[in-house]
Amino acid sequence: MTAWLAKVAHKKARAVQYVHSANHIQRWIDRRGSLSVKDIRPSTMEGFVKMRLEEGVRGETVQTDLAALKAALKWASKEEIIDFMPNVGDVDKELRSTAREIEYSQEQVAALLEAAARRFDRQQVHLFTMIMLSCHARVEAVMELDASQIVRGRILFNAQGRAQTSKRRPVVPVAPSLAPWLPGTGKVIVYRSQRKDGTIYERPTSSIKTSFRECLIDAGIVDSDGKAWGSPNSLRHTIHTYLQIVGVPQAQIDAAAGHVQDGGGTGKNYTHLRPEYLKEFIAAIENYWHEMDAFTSVHRSQVGPKIFDIKTGAVV
Repeated sequence: MTAWLAKVAHKKARAVQYVHSANHIQRWIDRRGSLSVKDIRPSTMEGFVKMRLEEGVRGETVQTDLAALKAALKWASKEEIIDFMPNVGDVDKELRSTAREIEYSQEQVAALLEAAARRFDRQQVHLFTMIMLSCHARVEAVMELDASQIVRGRILFNAQGRAQTSKRRPVVPVAPSLAPWLPGTGKVIVYRSQRKDGTIYERPTSSIKTSFRECLIDAGIVDSDGKAWGSPNSLRHTIHTYLQIVGVPQAQIDAAAGHVQDGGGTGKNYTHLRPEYLKEFIAAIENYWHEMDAFTSVHRSQVGPKIFDIKTGAVV
């Protein structure tokens, strides 16, 4: 797997995910004590599957790990490094989702951000993407977000006075890479454009679907028919999978996603104010943006003269 990663997989769209898969497999081998190629069979790999599922990841994430091992073994067999291609097996279908959600590679996210940053009237897509990937947020929560909900380095996605629903809106710390992009006042996601006389105007927007779709097309993220591939919600699935792959505790992933009652913002529990709150979650988010540096720089606040300041509309 080390040779395959160095010679082949580093060129793939899922290169970073393959590295994490290799690390998880190595952890399992270390736990077993040893593993030879001739010992690899479906019954043997059940131990790995069990370990990963007990760690709280989804069946499709474990399937990605197995796919990395299969690809490495297939390459090694073709290169005659090993004598035969063993049967790795698969994760049981009952443990996998029936419909695969669309997830973007980091290269695709970079292309999307660049497509949004190139045009002044698409800056809202840039900021929207940054927030979605930094907070594991729901689309509607980001679209309704106001700067008044950003308090002491925390984003209170459930606005004061709004009743919590089954689609819970949590409290999430502001990741350092996101902080420079957040405005100090007003609605966070607004549509901005420029009149023919050069003056800038803005208006509220409740949907980002059209501009997001246009950015996907400009970024070349399309299906076989040339139509935009995915939707704004695909960003939520993208970061969810990444967080699971890198081993963020499932409880923290669920808390940030609004899948569990963390007590934040209820007035009875102040867990979200503790320094350690979602610590591993934020560390993983920062690692995601650090890895993004290899593909683009438009997620950074100071990126050159072609990027507009989202808060003021001025050229940076």
